[in-house]
Amino acid sequence: MKKIIILFCFPAILFSQSKITKSYSYSVNIGPIWMCPYLIPKMTKIFEEMGATNINADSTEVFSFRLDTIYHQDKIKNIFIKDGGFPDWSIKDIKIINEEK
Repeated sequence: MKKIIILFCFPAILFSQSKITKSYSYSVNIGPIWMCPYLIPKMTKIFEEMGATNINADSTEVFSFRLDTIYHQDKIKNIFIKDGGFPDWSIKDIKIINEEK
């Protein structure tokens, strides 16, 4: 009976110690439209509802955040355009960086 318990517990112990959590850091260059007092708070709320952390909209025209889920650049762009109300021309660049912990 002890051998059966060891056979079932041993793989669980190995996999629990080697768990790697992935996080994706997104950086969206939104151009000079970042100064709009309406759009940035709206985008912050949208991404908070998606589970984003470390949301930052600074004066360098970059909106950045971190998610545990990977999204394609087109999906992020559509969120900014359709949900956020940003004009298409304002989104200059989207960078996604994979960060393993």
